[in-house]
Amino acid sequence: MPLDLVPFSQVAAEIEDFLAEAGEQSGGLDEIRAFVAECRDKAGGEEIVCHHQTMAGSLKLSVYTGAGELVDSLTMRASRLPAPPEDMPRLIATFVRLVRDRPGY
Repeated sequence: MPLDLVPFSQVAAEIEDFLAEAGEQSGGLDEIRAFVAECRDKAGGEEIVCHHQTMAGSLKLSVYTGAGELVDSLTMRASRLPAPPEDMPRLIATFVRLVRDRPGY
């Protein structure tokens, strides 16, 4: 990722700003992983699946049991995500099964 051109005296500050922003974004993925883990615990051993929606620059995740019962949902702004909301399903699919529709409907 190219950084802004800045005078040499400001390079360290520019790198710090970049790393802080990158940390916030990757923290969003960690938050999603923690959310899914919490949903697994709440489901009490039942299989869980995740339905995703992108809306108004945000990503909404709804986690259901395989029987279609809503476990919990999470909405995150695009600025908290490591990728655009429409690209997030590929990342999320690495740790929870994604579904197009709510199970049982």
